[in-house]
Amino acid sequence: MRNDEKKNEYKTEWEKCNKVHWHDCAHILRTKHQGEYYRFVLQNLKPGQLVMIIDYKMKLELGVRLRENQRQWYGKRGISLHGCYILARGADGEKVAEVMDLWCEDTKQDSWFTQSALDVCFKEIERRFEGFSVFLFSGKCL
Repeated sequence: MRNDEKKNEYKTEWEKCNKVHWHDCAHILRTKHQGEYYRFVLQNLKPGQLVMIIDYKMKLELGVRLRENQRQWYGKRGISLHGCYILARGADGEKVAEVMDLWCEDTKQDSWFTQSALDVCFKEIERRFEGFSVFLFSGKCL
């Protein structure tokens, strides 16, 4: 391999590493900012407002094992599970907490399941907390 070819190869590899580095930095900054905003919203939650946190929890293979290593985790079959946590401040100023677990027997972890879970959660919010303002957070930012 010639010297110029090696330089180009190293340059390409460096550019890839640099891109990944800046994406990671942006993710860390975004996560920190969202976490701070989440805490601010919770501290200043007014009557008629609620915070909803939705997060993909895991896939469950019921009865298979309680602990698993990373190799066993990826590509796993089982039941998909989303969780929705709602913290509301009622008209009387009292906080109300609700937890919803949304199960799906389809093994796909795709946007369709996430959108369906959001739809179920929002319908429940409309039913139980009519007229409330909603702050929506993903569990990844907390």
